[in-house]
Amino acid sequence: MKKQYKQYLINNIDWLHDLSFIEIGTCNHTTLCDSDYSNNIVGHNLGIGVEIVADYLEELPTWSNIRKINAAVTDHSGEVIMYHVPKDRIKPSASYYRQLQGCNSINTYHPNHLKWGVKDLVKKTPVRAMTLPELIYENNVRGIQFLKMDLEGHDHVVMRNYHEFLTDMPVVFHPKRIQFESNTHTDKINIDIVIEMYQQLNYQVMRRDHDVVIDLRNES
Repeated sequence: MKKQYKQYLINNIDWLHDLSFIEIGTCNHTTLCDSDYSNNIVGHNLGIGVEIVADYLEELPTWSNIRKINAAVTDHSGEVIMYHVPKDRIKPSASYYRQLQGCNSINTYHPNHLKWGVKDLVKKTPVRAMTLPELIYENNVRGIQFLKMDLEGHDHVVMRNYHEFLTDMPVVFHPKRIQFESNTHTDKINIDIVIEMYQQLNYQVMRRDHDVVIDLRNES
């Protein structure tokens, strides 16, 4: 299927869209899908926001230049089960009230569901699964100024799948900047592997702490 996506995109390269951003794991607070906020970050704001929790997308403003998509981005297409604690199941007085809202995972409990002992509050919901190449193909995307991910430890899975797609693609399809999560939800070795993979695609590490930020080097 990746070959089909690649061939279509290359054949139609002159008719595709250049985006300011794609944000995967949009949530419902500080987000590039807030047009005013994204304008300060990327200068202009034609973009796509992808969020696994449908309620969070509905809480965000609707802008004509930003498309919102409810899906789980992973390394395969089909359907997954989202493990998530809806806001109405969390007591506002709970110390983890705000943090827990962003803690969702695919086909298993999030580490914080176990840490805070809230398995009984978890709702399991079927959600569409798609790959990042599939997202790009379906939305006729060419250039991406800023690709941002916050996938609760699943980032490295998506990044590996995306690397396979980018290999042998024209450089115009390579995002100028990529940010992905690298906190305690992901083993250091997986982050190291992803960074090395993207360095082979001419990316350089700009920052590595809670997130990793890599920029595409200018071709000389």
